[in-house]
Amino acid sequence: MSKPVKITLIIVPAIIAIWVVSVIGLQVSGNNAFIANKLPQAGTYYGILIKIDPLSNAAIAYSRLGYIELQNNSAVIDNLSAGRSDNVKNNSFAKAISYYEKAIQLGSNAPSDYFNLGQAYYYSYLAQLNTGSSDADPTRAEFYLQKASTMDPNNLQIAEDLGTLYYDSAKYAEAIQQLERVKDNPNFYLDTKLPMTLALSYMWNSEQDKAIGIFENMKNDSMSTSTLPAINDWISVSYRKLKEYQQAIDIASGIIKTNPDFANAYYDRGLAYWDRKSGASDATAAAADFNKYLQLEPNGGNASNAKTHLQEISESGL
Repeated sequence: MSKPVKITLIIVPAIIAIWVVSVIGLQVSGNNAFIANKLPQAGTYYGILIKIDPLSNAAIAYSRLGYIELQNNSAVIDNLSAGRSDNVKNNSFAKAISYYEKAIQLGSNAPSDYFNLGQAYYYSYLAQLNTGSSDADPTRAEFYLQKASTMDPNNLQIAEDLGTLYYDSAKYAEAIQQLERVKDNPNFYLDTKLPMTLALSYMWNSEQDKAIGIFENMKNDSMSTSTLPAINDWISVSYRKLKEYQQAIDIASGIIKTNPDFANAYYDRGLAYWDRKSGASDATAAAADFNKYLQLEPNGGNASNAKTHLQEISESGL
Protein backbone atom coordinates (compact mmCIF):
# COMPACT_ATOMS: atom_id res chain seq x y z
CA MET A 1 0.00 0.00 0.00
CA SER A 2 3.00 2.29 0.24
CA LYS A 3 3.93 2.28 -3.49
CA PRO A 4 1.31 4.83 -4.62
CA VAL A 5 2.57 7.24 -1.97
CA LYS A 6 6.16 6.82 -3.18
CA ILE A 7 5.09 7.28 -6.77
CA THR A 8 3.15 10.39 -5.81
CA LEU A 9 6.16 11.79 -3.96
CA ILE A 10 8.15 11.43 -7.15
CA ILE A 11 5.57 12.53 -9.72
CA VAL A 12 4.15 15.62 -7.97
CA PRO A 13 7.54 17.37 -7.50
CA ALA A 14 8.39 16.48 -11.11
CA ILE A 15 5.17 18.05 -12.36
CA ILE A 16 5.79 21.15 -10.23
CA ALA A 17 9.35 21.41 -11.55
CA ILE A 18 8.15 21.10 -15.15
CA TRP A 19 5.48 23.76 -14.49
CA VAL A 20 8.03 26.15 -12.92
CA VAL A 21 10.47 25.67 -15.78
CA SER A 22 7.65 26.23 -18.29
CA VAL A 23 6.48 29.41 -16.57
CA ILE A 24 10.01 30.81 -16.37
CA GLY A 25 10.70 29.81 -19.96
CA LEU A 26 7.54 31.45 -21.24
CA GLN A 27 8.20 34.58 -19.21
CA VAL A 28 11.78 34.88 -20.44
CA SER A 29 10.82 34.11 -24.04
CA GLY A 30 7.94 36.58 -23.93
CA ASN A 31 10.11 39.29 -22.41
CA ASN A 32 12.90 38.74 -24.95
CA ALA A 33 10.47 38.86 -27.87
CA PHE A 34 8.80 41.96 -26.41
CA ILE A 35 12.12 43.77 -25.99
CA ALA A 36 13.10 42.77 -29.54
CA ASN A 37 9.77 44.26 -30.73
CA LYS A 38 8.64 40.87 -32.00
CA LEU A 39 5.15 41.59 -30.74
CA PRO A 40 3.16 38.73 -32.35
CA GLN A 41 5.66 36.22 -30.96
CA ALA A 42 5.60 37.90 -27.55
CA GLY A 43 1.80 37.83 -27.59
CA THR A 44 1.83 34.08 -28.17
CA TYR A 45 4.15 33.47 -25.21
CA TYR A 46 2.18 35.77 -22.89
CA GLY A 47 -1.10 34.21 -24.00
CA ILE A 48 0.12 30.76 -22.97
CA LEU A 49 1.63 32.15 -19.77
CA ILE A 50 -1.63 33.58 -18.44
CA LYS A 51 -3.34 30.23 -19.06
CA ILE A 52 -0.89 28.14 -17.06
CA ASP A 53 0.01 30.83 -14.48
CA PRO A 54 -3.10 33.02 -14.09
CA LEU A 55 -1.91 34.85 -10.96
CA SER A 56 1.77 35.26 -10.06
CA ASN A 57 3.13 36.53 -13.40
CA ALA A 58 -0.10 37.49 -15.07
CA ALA A 59 -0.21 41.24 -14.31
CA ILE A 60 2.87 41.94 -16.43
CA ALA A 61 1.68 39.53 -19.13
CA TYR A 62 -1.75 41.18 -19.34
CA SER A 63 -0.12 44.62 -19.41
CA ARG A 64 2.08 43.66 -22.32
CA LEU A 65 -0.78 41.98 -24.15
CA GLY A 66 -2.66 45.27 -23.79
CA TYR A 67 0.31 47.13 -25.25
CA ILE A 68 0.50 44.67 -28.16
CA GLU A 69 -3.21 45.18 -28.87
CA LEU A 70 -2.73 48.96 -28.98
CA GLN A 71 0.16 48.50 -31.40
CA ASN A 72 -1.98 46.19 -33.52
CA ASN A 73 -4.47 49.04 -33.80
CA SER A 74 -1.90 51.72 -34.65
CA ALA A 75 -3.43 52.26 -38.11
CA VAL A 76 -6.86 52.74 -36.53
CA ILE A 77 -5.34 55.21 -34.03
CA ASP A 78 -3.75 57.17 -36.90
CA ASN A 79 -7.09 57.30 -38.72
CA LEU A 80 -8.92 58.47 -35.59
CA SER A 81 -6.30 61.17 -34.94
CA ALA A 82 -6.73 62.39 -38.52
CA GLY A 83 -10.53 62.27 -38.33
CA ARG A 84 -10.80 59.41 -40.82
CA SER A 85 -13.15 56.46 -40.46
CA ASP A 86 -11.08 53.85 -42.36
CA ASN A 87 -11.13 50.46 -40.55
CA VAL A 88 -12.66 52.07 -37.44
CA LYS A 89 -15.03 49.84 -35.46
CA ASN A 90 -16.74 50.37 -32.11
CA ASN A 91 -14.98 47.36 -30.59
CA SER A 92 -11.49 48.02 -32.02
CA PHE A 93 -10.01 48.53 -28.54
CA ALA A 94 -12.06 46.04 -26.52
CA LYS A 95 -9.19 43.55 -26.16
CA ALA A 96 -6.68 46.21 -25.08
CA ILE A 97 -9.15 47.50 -22.49
CA SER A 98 -9.83 44.00 -21.12
CA TYR A 99 -6.11 43.19 -20.86
CA TYR A 100 -5.19 46.41 -19.03
CA GLU A 101 -8.18 46.12 -16.72
CA LYS A 102 -7.09 42.58 -15.86
CA ALA A 103 -3.52 43.76 -15.19
CA ILE A 104 -4.78 46.41 -12.78
CA GLN A 105 -7.20 43.96 -11.18
CA LEU A 106 -4.26 41.63 -10.54
CA GLY A 107 -2.36 44.35 -8.71
CA SER A 108 -0.47 46.40 -11.29
CA ASN A 109 0.16 49.87 -9.90
CA ALA A 110 2.23 51.12 -12.84
CA PRO A 111 1.20 54.61 -14.01
CA SER A 112 1.82 53.44 -17.58
CA ASP A 113 -0.91 50.81 -17.27
CA TYR A 114 -3.45 53.40 -16.09
CA PHE A 115 -2.31 55.76 -18.83
CA ASN A 116 -2.53 53.13 -21.56
CA LEU A 117 -5.93 51.98 -20.31
CA GLY A 118 -7.08 55.60 -20.38
CA GLN A 119 -5.75 55.89 -23.93
CA ALA A 120 -7.56 52.71 -24.97
CA TYR A 121 -10.83 54.05 -23.55
CA TYR A 122 -10.17 57.41 -25.24
CA TYR A 123 -9.61 55.80 -28.65
CA SER A 124 -12.70 53.67 -28.08
CA TYR A 125 -14.64 56.88 -27.36
CA LEU A 126 -13.34 58.48 -30.58
CA ALA A 127 -14.26 55.33 -32.52
CA GLN A 128 -17.79 55.48 -31.13
CA LEU A 129 -18.08 59.15 -32.09
CA ASN A 130 -16.66 58.37 -35.51
CA THR A 131 -19.21 55.64 -36.17
CA GLY A 132 -22.11 57.67 -34.79
CA SER A 133 -22.69 55.45 -31.77
CA SER A 134 -25.13 56.80 -29.19
CA ASP A 135 -23.12 55.06 -26.45
CA ALA A 136 -20.04 57.29 -26.81
CA ASP A 137 -18.91 58.20 -23.30
CA PRO A 138 -15.52 59.65 -22.26
CA THR A 139 -16.03 58.98 -18.53
CA ARG A 140 -13.80 55.90 -18.26
CA ALA A 141 -11.04 57.47 -20.32
CA GLU A 142 -11.12 60.56 -18.12
CA PHE A 143 -11.03 58.46 -14.94
CA TYR A 144 -7.95 56.44 -15.89
CA LEU A 145 -6.05 59.37 -17.41
CA GLN A 146 -6.70 61.42 -14.26
CA LYS A 147 -5.50 58.48 -12.15
CA ALA A 148 -2.34 58.23 -14.24
CA SER A 149 -1.78 61.98 -13.90
CA THR A 150 -2.10 61.75 -10.11
CA MET A 151 0.40 58.89 -10.03
CA ASP A 152 2.85 60.58 -12.42
CA PRO A 153 2.15 64.35 -12.22
CA ASN A 154 5.20 65.39 -14.25
CA ASN A 155 4.34 63.27 -17.26
CA LEU A 156 3.51 65.76 -20.03
CA GLN A 157 2.25 63.05 -22.39
CA ILE A 158 -0.54 62.33 -19.91
CA ALA A 159 -1.32 66.07 -19.75
CA GLU A 160 -1.48 66.20 -23.57
CA ASP A 161 -3.92 63.30 -23.81
CA LEU A 162 -6.04 64.49 -20.90
CA GLY A 163 -6.20 68.00 -22.36
CA THR A 164 -7.20 66.65 -25.77
CA LEU A 165 -9.86 64.44 -24.18
CA TYR A 166 -11.27 67.43 -22.27
CA TYR A 167 -11.40 69.43 -25.51
CA ASP A 168 -13.22 66.63 -27.33
CA SER A 169 -15.66 66.50 -24.39
CA ALA A 170 -16.23 70.29 -24.58
CA LYS A 171 -14.64 70.81 -21.15
CA TYR A 172 -12.62 73.78 -22.34
CA ALA A 173 -11.46 75.18 -18.99
CA GLU A 174 -10.10 71.77 -18.00
CA ALA A 175 -8.45 71.37 -21.41
CA ILE A 176 -6.71 74.73 -20.96
CA GLN A 177 -5.44 73.73 -17.51
CA GLN A 178 -3.81 70.57 -18.87
CA LEU A 179 -2.44 71.96 -22.14
CA GLU A 180 -0.94 75.03 -20.47
CA ARG A 181 1.32 72.59 -18.62
CA VAL A 182 2.67 71.45 -21.98
CA LYS A 183 2.97 74.85 -23.69
CA ASP A 184 6.50 75.62 -22.45
CA ASN A 185 7.80 72.47 -24.11
CA PRO A 186 10.10 73.69 -26.93
CA ASN A 187 8.42 71.23 -29.31
CA PHE A 188 4.91 72.49 -28.55
CA TYR A 189 4.52 74.41 -31.81
CA LEU A 190 6.20 71.84 -34.06
CA ASP A 191 2.92 69.96 -34.51
CA THR A 192 -0.13 72.17 -35.09
CA LYS A 193 -2.53 69.81 -33.29
CA LEU A 194 -1.68 70.72 -29.68
CA PRO A 195 -1.46 74.52 -30.06
CA MET A 196 -4.60 74.45 -32.21
CA THR A 197 -6.43 72.51 -29.49
CA LEU A 198 -5.29 74.99 -26.82
CA ALA A 199 -6.16 78.02 -28.95
CA LEU A 200 -9.61 76.65 -29.76
CA SER A 201 -10.15 75.81 -26.09
CA TYR A 202 -9.50 79.46 -25.24
CA MET A 203 -11.74 80.59 -28.09
CA TRP A 204 -14.70 78.40 -27.09
CA ASN A 205 -14.08 79.40 -23.47
CA SER A 206 -14.66 83.06 -24.52
CA GLU A 207 -11.02 84.03 -23.99
CA GLN A 208 -10.47 85.40 -27.49
CA ASP A 209 -7.34 87.47 -26.80
CA LYS A 210 -5.47 84.41 -25.52
CA ALA A 211 -6.71 82.37 -28.48
CA ILE A 212 -5.46 85.00 -30.93
CA GLY A 213 -2.07 85.09 -29.19
CA ILE A 214 -1.59 81.35 -29.65
CA PHE A 215 -2.83 81.45 -33.24
CA GLU A 216 -0.29 84.19 -33.99
CA ASN A 217 2.48 82.11 -32.41
CA MET A 218 1.42 79.19 -34.57
CA LYS A 219 1.85 81.36 -37.66
CA ASN A 220 5.37 82.27 -36.58
CA ASP A 221 6.30 78.66 -35.86
CA SER A 222 4.30 76.92 -38.57
CA MET A 223 6.45 74.51 -40.60
CA SER A 224 4.04 74.49 -43.55
CA THR A 225 2.24 77.26 -45.40
CA SER A 226 -0.64 74.82 -45.96
CA THR A 227 -1.81 75.41 -42.37
CA LEU A 228 -1.76 79.22 -42.57
CA PRO A 229 -5.19 79.70 -44.18
CA ALA A 230 -6.89 77.65 -41.44
CA ILE A 231 -4.97 79.46 -38.69
CA ASN A 232 -5.84 82.87 -40.14
CA ASP A 233 -9.45 81.81 -40.50
CA TRP A 234 -9.66 80.98 -36.79
CA ILE A 235 -8.10 84.37 -36.02
CA SER A 236 -10.87 85.94 -38.10
CA VAL A 237 -13.46 83.96 -36.13
CA SER A 238 -11.90 85.12 -32.84
CA TYR A 239 -12.11 88.79 -33.89
CA ARG A 240 -15.72 88.30 -34.92
CA LYS A 241 -16.48 86.88 -31.49
CA LEU A 242 -14.85 90.02 -30.04
CA LYS A 243 -17.26 92.00 -32.29
CA GLU A 244 -14.32 93.52 -34.12
CA TYR A 245 -16.09 92.84 -37.38
CA GLN A 246 -13.94 94.85 -39.79
CA GLN A 247 -10.80 93.15 -38.53
CA ALA A 248 -12.47 89.77 -38.99
CA ILE A 249 -13.59 90.73 -42.51
CA ASP A 250 -10.15 92.02 -43.49
CA ILE A 251 -8.39 88.83 -42.33
CA ALA A 252 -10.89 86.59 -44.15
CA SER A 253 -10.53 88.73 -47.28
CA GLY A 254 -6.76 88.26 -47.11
CA ILE A 255 -7.22 84.49 -47.02
CA ILE A 256 -9.55 84.60 -50.01
CA LYS A 257 -7.12 86.75 -51.99
CA THR A 258 -4.35 84.15 -51.74
CA ASN A 259 -6.53 81.04 -51.41
CA PRO A 260 -9.73 81.67 -53.42
CA ASP A 261 -10.97 78.08 -52.95
CA PHE A 262 -10.71 78.10 -49.14
CA ALA A 263 -14.42 77.72 -48.45
CA ASN A 264 -14.45 78.41 -44.70
CA ALA A 265 -13.06 81.92 -45.25
CA TYR A 266 -16.19 82.80 -47.25
CA TYR A 267 -18.46 81.34 -44.60
CA ASP A 268 -16.71 83.13 -41.72
CA ARG A 269 -16.53 86.44 -43.61
CA GLY A 270 -20.23 86.06 -44.35
CA LEU A 271 -20.88 85.59 -40.62
CA ALA A 272 -18.90 88.75 -39.83
CA TYR A 273 -20.92 90.76 -42.36
CA TRP A 274 -24.20 89.28 -41.12
CA ASP A 275 -23.38 89.77 -37.44
CA ARG A 276 -22.48 93.40 -38.10
CA LYS A 277 -25.67 94.14 -40.12
CA SER A 278 -24.74 97.76 -40.66
CA GLY A 279 -27.06 97.96 -43.63
CA ALA A 280 -28.17 96.40 -46.88
CA SER A 281 -24.60 96.22 -48.17
CA ASP A 282 -23.60 93.91 -45.32
CA ALA A 283 -26.59 91.65 -45.97
CA THR A 284 -25.75 91.51 -49.69
CA ALA A 285 -22.08 90.74 -48.99
CA ALA A 286 -23.05 88.05 -46.43
CA ALA A 287 -25.44 86.40 -48.91
CA ALA A 288 -22.75 86.39 -51.61
CA ASP A 289 -20.27 84.74 -49.23
CA PHE A 290 -22.71 82.10 -48.01
CA ASN A 291 -23.61 81.23 -51.60
CA LYS A 292 -19.92 81.01 -52.54
CA TYR A 293 -19.32 78.67 -49.61
CA LEU A 294 -22.18 76.41 -50.77
CA GLN A 295 -20.77 76.48 -54.28
CA LEU A 296 -17.39 75.28 -53.03
CA GLU A 297 -18.65 72.94 -50.28
CA PRO A 298 -22.28 71.95 -50.98
CA ASN A 299 -22.06 69.18 -48.41
CA GLY A 300 -19.57 70.87 -46.08
CA GLY A 301 -19.81 71.07 -42.32
CA ASN A 302 -21.27 74.58 -42.45
CA ALA A 303 -23.65 73.98 -45.39
CA SER A 304 -26.77 73.70 -43.25
CA ASN A 305 -25.89 76.86 -41.30
CA ALA A 306 -25.13 78.75 -44.52
CA LYS A 307 -28.60 77.86 -45.87
CA THR A 308 -30.20 78.96 -42.60
CA HIS A 309 -28.41 82.33 -42.72
CA LEU A 310 -29.44 82.82 -46.36
CA GLN A 311 -33.04 82.26 -45.30
CA GLU A 312 -32.62 84.80 -42.48
CA ILE A 313 -31.20 87.35 -44.91
CA SER A 314 -34.05 86.76 -47.33
CA GLU A 315 -36.62 87.31 -44.58
CA SER A 316 -34.85 90.32 -43.05
CA GLY A 317 -35.80 92.81 -45.72
CA LEU A 318 -32.26 94.22 -45.80
